[in-house]
Amino acid sequence: MKNQYFADKRDLVKYDLILEILETIPRLNSLTSLLMLTEDDQTNEGKLKSFPVGNRRPHLHTFLQGCIEKRSTIRELRGFYKSVGIQYNPYSDEDLFSHEKRATYFQSVSDDLLNNALVFLDPDIGFEPPSFNKGNRGPEKYILWSDWEKLALRISGDSIFVVYQHSQNDKTKLETDLAFKCRKMARGTNLESIIVVRDRDVAFLIAGFKSETHKHLMTALHDYSGLHEDLVFGVVGIEP
Repeated sequence: MKNQYFADKRDLVKYDLILEILETIPRLNSLTSLLMLTEDDQTNEGKLKSFPVGNRRPHLHTFLQGCIEKRSTIRELRGFYKSVGIQYNPYSDEDLFSHEKRATYFQSVSDDLLNNALVFLDPDIGFEPPSFNKGNRGPEKYILWSDWEKLALRISGDSIFVVYQHSQNDKTKLETDLAFKCRKMARGTNLESIIVVRDRDVAFLIAGFKSETHKHLMTALHDYSGLHEDLVFGVVGIEP
């Protein structure tokens, strides 16, 4: 996540989906956001600042438009979630994330923030690609598989995780790339399947750690995706 991205069109999609899950699964007692905040850069990312509300929550749209006008940072979410009655635990929404500090970053997340919570991981790009060691993009933009496996083992109770993931640039590889990531996530955590809610160029990889919660999520997010023409719903299971 970068502050230059904050309140853009993707954030309307992102935060509306999070609110939908929190409202659908009442057993969740909080939202824990692992923001992986990185330094702003000179790219054009985050430039989509004018967008209609569509079928999404009007109060969220109004909030984001206000943040654009005020050039707010992601810390503004603290007040927003408080205003809608959600216990929000932003993990490091001021300090910058770095590759060198990643072990400390993830290990320092207390266990109580991972219990009966919606745990949202918000990297710049998503999971490390196969070419991670050869790529030109900085490693701080990615979640490593080792980060995920260690964190997932600590998630407890009725928790749900949501991981932000940019879609593969090569559209012919889009489905296979997301399926690969979902299966790798599931194998490392004994999950039977991962839910995918995909927007035009980003996806959200989602699962409940309890079977009943996961089934409830599948039904709810299938119905939710049907209300938005820009969303594609899918479920990726472990191959036999």
